[in-house]
Amino acid sequence: MNAHTSAPTSGPLRPVLPKDNTRYDQYTTLPQLGLNGGGLIPVGGLRHAAPPARGSWVAFINPEGKAYFLHVESAQIAVVTEADLNDRTMLERASLWVAHLRGLADSLVADPHSAEAFISISGDESAHSCEYYIVDHAARQVFWLEEVSSDDVGLHGAVSDHHLHVLLEEQYWTHLCYFPMHRPPVTDDVFYTLMTTLSYGIVDAMTSSTSTVFMSGNAPELNTYLSVLERFKSRDLRDGNTTWIVARIWQAIYHQRILIHYGEVLARIDHEQTVHEVAVPSNETLAIILATLTFGFSRRHQRQLDDAFTDEVIFYSRWQALVKSLNAEWASSIHGSLISILLHFPLVAITVPIMPDVTLPASIALSVSGLLSGCVLSQIGSELEEFNSSAAVRSRLRMKSNRMILTICSPLAFVYALPRAFQIWGTLALGVNWVAVAIVHLGQIPALVLVALLCLVMLLSAGLLRVLEAQIEQITDRVGSMWARRVHSGEYQLMV
Repeated sequence: MNAHTSAPTSGPLRPVLPKDNTRYDQYTTLPQLGLNGGGLIPVGGLRHAAPPARGSWVAFINPEGKAYFLHVESAQIAVVTEADLNDRTMLERASLWVAHLRGLADSLVADPHSAEAFISISGDESAHSCEYYIVDHAARQVFWLEEVSSDDVGLHGAVSDHHLHVLLEEQYWTHLCYFPMHRPPVTDDVFYTLMTTLSYGIVDAMTSSTSTVFMSGNAPELNTYLSVLERFKSRDLRDGNTTWIVARIWQAIYHQRILIHYGEVLARIDHEQTVHEVAVPSNETLAIILATLTFGFSRRHQRQLDDAFTDEVIFYSRWQALVKSLNAEWASSIHGSLISILLHFPLVAITVPIMPDVTLPASIALSVSGLLSGCVLSQIGSELEEFNSSAAVRSRLRMKSNRMILTICSPLAFVYALPRAFQIWGTLALGVNWVAVAIVHLGQIPALVLVALLCLVMLLSAGLLRVLEAQIEQITDRVGSMWARRVHSGEYQLMV
């Protein structure tokens, strides 16, 4: 029987994925309990901690706080829903859809005991349809009561049957995150496999600078996840909350496995590897022009972007380094441009006959442009820092933006370089103005000697600054590595 056979509610069953759940997009107003007097508290107090059962439905509460309902019947697949079954009409509609779905599943689901269906019923009674999917807890897969194209349900990018299997298992763990409380505790096999997978991630993150490890790629953070699981090694301590913890971590791991093409011959085992063939237009002439105008900073930022983005995937550690570097550069450009603007004030009162009238205004305009562009980009940078620490980036962020912004002639890299470029151009123009003043008041030879001395001092200062920065970076890396080793060895216990 086809899954689209007419149901008692006169509508079709529509295949969806667990990721299509709208639980995080619901913005409704809750009614107050009772009318004027509020809710009634009986003698002895309220006895139930969970929402009350509705008919044959049993209520549970997800660790995040959302209630859901479970319908179990002997020799039939279990059904869960987040529909508001406190509404009698919704309760009746849910019961009809459950009966219809089970009637179809009788001949199509081999093992109803390991299967579990999810149904989503629209609150609009005119929408006579029901969204659904079925999970197989034994196989850790998602399936439907008819053959379904992966593209039709939103599973894009599968390159093989194995890759599609990984995509579907991520959806299974997503489902288990949403509905964990009625399930038996996770088995030792699932639990200890997760612990060994996290242990691999810690070692890989500590021994490779181009690791594609899941989560943030930060060994101490992965060690924190492992320490959480250590507390529940005994199965007697596990419950629905533990199931949620395990499912959430596995979900992140499988999301990473999708992105690196885990199990494929051409897997991304280094974050710089490209596994998708993307035609990227290139304009080396334009790139050279932009690099010249920005003193090479656009080229530098392009390398940073290429390092952080691979196949439209952002790796957290690289993204973190990029944001940190950009914010530091923009802050430095703001300070430099501000100093340059202040040094222009004495020039306003000085007449330099050997310089064109447009020179001073142009010099001021360049410095002001450096200040303004730096302020604007610093504001964006502060938002990037907040975005940087979000769970979405930590578990892997997919970029859907135009590929052109990541090409060698990237306008994004050029824009990022503008504050520093304006600052340098403004400083050079300021220097020309002050050299002209020195020539007028000191003479040509003394002025040139003074300029040469100033240039020498600047070069020596820049060189000394680079040496100090390199030494500080080496010390920081050494201390960080020592701390990471101590965390890994258990000398320091991370608090959760």
